[in-house]
Amino acid sequence: MLFYFSNLFEQFGICIVSDGKKSFAQIKEEIGLEDLTPDLIVHMGTCPWYATSAKEFEERHRFEASENAIPVVSVKHVGASNGVIYGGGSAIYLPNGMVQTRLPFFTPMAKVCTIDGTITAKSLPSEVELLSEALIIGIRDTVKNSGYEGVCFNLDSPYAELLAVLSAKALGSDKVYTLNFSEQESTVSTLGVNVKNIRLNDVCKDIANSIEEQKDQDLEKRIQNTTLITYADANGLMPLTAITRHDIMTGNFVLYGNAGGYLAPLGNLYAMDAYLLSTYYKEQYPALFGTLQQPASPEQDRIIHELADKNIGASSLLHDHLCPFEENSVRSIQRRIISSALKRTMLPVVLQVDKPRERMDIPFHHRLND
Repeated sequence: MLFYFSNLFEQFGICIVSDGKKSFAQIKEEIGLEDLTPDLIVHMGTCPWYATSAKEFEERHRFEASENAIPVVSVKHVGASNGVIYGGGSAIYLPNGMVQTRLPFFTPMAKVCTIDGTITAKSLPSEVELLSEALIIGIRDTVKNSGYEGVCFNLDSPYAELLAVLSAKALGSDKVYTLNFSEQESTVSTLGVNVKNIRLNDVCKDIANSIEEQKDQDLEKRIQNTTLITYADANGLMPLTAITRHDIMTGNFVLYGNAGGYLAPLGNLYAMDAYLLSTYYKEQYPALFGTLQQPASPEQDRIIHELADKNIGASSLLHDHLCPFEENSVRSIQRRIISSALKRTMLPVVLQVDKPRERMDIPFHHRLND
């Protein structure tokens, strides 16, 4: 049995079956053979990639092949558009539970295979490796599809080093430009990226004094962002922001300041996700990341996930006998999510790496009096 399948985003997986065999092509991911008795099942799925999806789909297709005693072919697209990422990893699953062939993840590729039981597939990459590759292809495709020559971002962020690594891998270090507003030299220069040192302290203080603003921290971030975007536009670069999902949902960002830019590659990562990804790259770049510390309040990410991703009301969450959180912690996060709702509508494009069902089609509404 000869079968052609592809990782190519432009193709929907054309199958050519010889020997008079019948194939069943399924556009949706769900199993739906009904009364058909095919010799082959082909999934031409359109579901975007998300964290844990590779393992989940492999388990599902292995079960399907075993349950129906026929091979299953899964065709996955590759590419990124408008913040949505498609991961590839097209594969052939055999009735004995084995994976005969798997194309690489996040790499456009086509291959002609004979379904004969010859095992050539490697084991699935780790979840952190897949997440890294997803962000890299998301940055690369978004920048190139938008017609920019490279990227530019502010180094004054806790995750600027992580963003520098991902951007350099996506575009090449010579296409990555960073602005350093700090008095200290940045370690990202070890990556070979472009670093431009700019000092705005006196300017920020003068402006703050002229408008009688005592707290000039937010003003400084906005002036930095204006400088960043001006520099990026003058050089054909896409300005990025390093804010995370934790920052976004808790309102821990300055609008038109550290949240300014056209793309937020880390905007779908919680604080713990960014930490684990930094740890993953620390082995390769020890001088860049230095000493990493775990997020101070990891339970905040879990509360955000329950309230925002699952859209569970605070009272319903607290009344669950399995709820491990204190009421003050839940209410605090709830108030911060509500108060930052309007600000979130003005953020740049975020690369999506969570499950599609957790991306609310309509804004979630947490009851103020629940």
